[in-house]
Amino acid sequence: MNDLPIMLVKEGAKFTIWAVDAGGGYGFANFADKYSKDDKKDWSRLMRRIDRFSEDGPSSDRRHYNVLDPPIFEIKTLNGLRAPYFYQPGNIIIITSGFLKKGNKTPPNQIKIAKRRMKNFKDALASDRLTCIIPHDQSEPRRIPQ
Repeated sequence: MNDLPIMLVKEGAKFTIWAVDAGGGYGFANFADKYSKDDKKDWSRLMRRIDRFSEDGPSSDRRHYNVLDPPIFEIKTLNGLRAPYFYQPGNIIIITSGFLKKGNKTPPNQIKIAKRRMKNFKDALASDRLTCIIPHDQSEPRRIPQ
């Protein structure tokens, strides 16, 4: 089996946030590439929420964070950018993907994708097949999934 790459997104005082790299153009990094160019204002909002989450933990404001289908949650913006995630022991958050929500309800396939990537992550973690990618502009994190 192949290793599963995960990319460090942000390390804060309370949480370290990683993102699953699903490959094939479907991971959080590809989502970031697209929306950081297409909608810079909303992308900045999402990244500020991720920064705040890493520093202070999740907000109780349902406009910013939401329970999708436990154990899957989401960080969100009012304009529809979404980043589903789940918790890992040791104050670690794993973002599974990113998408633009266009209707009132989260598409069921997005929840299925998040759950499948969570399972892939946990399987890779259990069999020591995670590869941690740390961007050049970030230092070695204190919290690494184990």
